[in-house]
Amino acid sequence: SVTKAADPSASPFVAPTPAEPPAAIGTILYSLPNSCTKTFTNGKVYYQCGSTYYQAVYQAGTLVYEAVKAPY
Repeated sequence: SVTKAADPSASPFVAPTPAEPPAAIGTILYSLPNSCTKTFTNGKVYYQCGSTYYQAVYQAGTLVYEAVKAPY
């Protein structure tokens, strides 16, 4: 039997970039990544960064962003 070589014109398989795992609830960031989007849910402002949601809170007088449970 003849073994057929791989077709060089076929595009190679490229694995998608894995999504970042969500941050643990309570994780504090001092600034948000640029990729975050601001959302309003149940009258509150959330910042969605990938699969993690943050809320702006004050900690010792400093504005920080705390990872919270998804608001839905």
